[in-house]
Amino acid sequence: ILPMETPGVTVLQRCQFEGCRGIENAHMRLKDVRIPAENVIGEIGKGLKYALTILNVGRAISIPAICLGMAKQAWQPTLDRANSRITFGKPLSERQTQTMRIGRMATDLFAMEALASLVWRMADQHHYDIRIEAAIAKIFCSEKAIRFLKDAQIIFGGMGYETAESRQARGEPGFPIEQLVRDAEMYRIGEGATDILRPFVAREALSPHLERARTYLGGGLTGAAKLRELLNLLRGYVPWYLGLWRRTTLPAREEFRPRKASKKLFFAERASRRLARTILYAMARYRDALRDDQGRQNRIEEIGEDILTIAATALHAEALHRAQGGGGHVWDLADEFFREAATRIDANIAGLIRNEDHQPAAVGQRALRSQYPSLSGGIIQRRLDDYVLKK
Repeated sequence: ILPMETPGVTVLQRCQFEGCRGIENAHMRLKDVRIPAENVIGEIGKGLKYALTILNVGRAISIPAICLGMAKQAWQPTLDRANSRITFGKPLSERQTQTMRIGRMATDLFAMEALASLVWRMADQHHYDIRIEAAIAKIFCSEKAIRFLKDAQIIFGGMGYETAESRQARGEPGFPIEQLVRDAEMYRIGEGATDILRPFVAREALSPHLERARTYLGGGLTGAAKLRELLNLLRGYVPWYLGLWRRTTLPAREEFRPRKASKKLFFAERASRRLARTILYAMARYRDALRDDQGRQNRIEEIGEDILTIAATALHAEALHRAQGGGGHVWDLADEFFREAATRIDANIAGLIRNEDHQPAAVGQRALRSQYPSLSGGIIQRRLDDYVLKK
């Protein structure tokens, strides 16, 4: 614990951000700062371990809750705006483009709440290792909240780009959709950026295979030694692979029995086995190159994300269905998410084996080597360092 009045602590600048403007982040200087023994939390030398443990809490609980709350805050005002905004003699709510957009928003909002609730329950039980579930919940809820709020801003039209204070000044409803859009971007970055967490999740699936085959893939073996190592791998992998073709029975739980829920849970179980088989195919084909192939790693995470969320939405829909005495339309939302997710899973599994990621990557590498000078033409050219204020 470091009080700001401690000798040697200097706040050089209070940082300003696009959104979340109330946070107290700063550029600080620490010089010869001494911390009283009673201010030390835990054991000296274990600060990183404590910080990483707390990250799980932030990823599993805090960020999904914040993102879900922001989306829920925007939901009813967005519906009100869609019903009241008239374009070319018709309310927005009668335009197919907008009803499709609102349908996607409803599905995303339902899926966010389902996944967040599942991971929160796992966290509360304190006997699950939820590193992967926490990372997936953080990725899913932050990315879906950003898309949800941008869609809401589109429905608000030009007023969605205007500040709440400006609209209130002329008597219009001052719902701050533009502020929510700005604030939401921080949650894609905080507690582990999406582009960092996707490979982190994927490596949990890849690392056991790469470690097991490290000797064989390393290239140091030749002849008989390489053949022996291959046979050792086959002895372990053949029974494991054959087991991936056997359907697993769902646990005998009450919420798994209804037909609609069990159909989706069986799909999730089959898709999990299918993903495991496809990872093995990809490893056999691309070998150690998979370790740095972030395109394929991203697909692995996205498949796992969809599988987990399919299960979460099925359980959430069944719980709500029971609570409402069989009424309501919650299964509409679970069915729609399932339809979209199943299509994504098929596409991503195909992309794990064959894709054209190398094409845009090659263009990007050439761009980084400044091989497209015409792209910088037609303007007064300035490099990043030119934007440093000269004192």
